[in-house]
Amino acid sequence: LHHHAPAHKQVLTQYTQPLLTSLELIATTVLILSYALYSFLSIYPLLIYTTPVAFYVILRYMHLIEKESPIARHPEKCYTDPLLFWSGIIWIFLVITVIYYA
Repeated sequence: LHHHAPAHKQVLTQYTQPLLTSLELIATTVLILSYALYSFLSIYPLLIYTTPVAFYVILRYMHLIEKESPIARHPEKCYTDPLLFWSGIIWIFLVITVIYYA
């Protein structure tokens, strides 16, 4: 599958696997730091308590990417992974609770 990519776009020959892994790590780190800062500096002080669940959701999705799961290629199917689905539901519940009821 990966060796057919240059046939679709010539620029894909420039991307090596170590480079893509590094970019994935950088993007994940920036996403986690951004969410942590957002929740810490938010007008809702209890939003900081949602960060562990948000980190789990992000890292679970990263795990699915590393496993080359079909969910990573089709994120609209995230409901088929029970751990990702329920942690996402818990995160949504926590955020709504913090914003509207705290």
